[in-house]
Amino acid sequence: MKSNLDLLQELVACRPVSSDLPAVNAAMLVMRDFLQAQGVHCVLEKVGENQLLYASTRPGKVQDVLLNAHLDVVPAEDSQFTPRIEKGRIFARGVDDDLGCAVCIANVLCQKLGQSSVGAIFSADEELGGYTTAKMIELGYEARKLAIVMDGPSCNIAIAQKGIQIVELVARGRGGHSSQPWNCDNPIDKLIDAYLQLRQNWPKVTAEDQWHNTMAACICKAG
Repeated sequence: MKSNLDLLQELVACRPVSSDLPAVNAAMLVMRDFLQAQGVHCVLEKVGENQLLYASTRPGKVQDVLLNAHLDVVPAEDSQFTPRIEKGRIFARGVDDDLGCAVCIANVLCQKLGQSSVGAIFSADEELGGYTTAKMIELGYEARKLAIVMDGPSCNIAIAQKGIQIVELVARGRGGHSSQPWNCDNPIDKLIDAYLQLRQNWPKVTAEDQWHNTMAACICKAG
């Protein structure tokens, strides 16, 4: 049997960045092959160009417990996709978020095979919004008693979530030379002004008191 460490390193080597669908699909196949070799029931669902893996200790879309982890990661330098082990710790893109959790789920499925009713959804786009997880739920993959999302670095149990809202600001204008800003209709200025107005509607949040609505600017594009 392939070790958990071997499986983790093989998943990292796929370089499953969310936008690289063939790479994420390759990671799905690595996980499926590992689980099938241990006798775990596996189903691949195709959603668009994504292949999504469902695995369970017993046949069927509905199990007592449903686990979830994602096999996609955020972009990184090439060197970060070569795992290194130092003092008993492994360092590489995704070993914490969330490939390590996916390997833990695989371990649970193998250990509980034929003993407990456990299913798992391995999703493909958590870093882009998690739409594939929602699609798997729509396809009927559910839990009778408990669902657990295995993600996050704190190892605490979270029982509530604030949710997410994505807002896109678009500004248009007319360019010009920086020496004559009065002749420009600068869309950058418009965007900054609009962002600052929007930002005022969110409270300041500290690490000690963080259970509030928060706001973060994440992407800025020009073209």
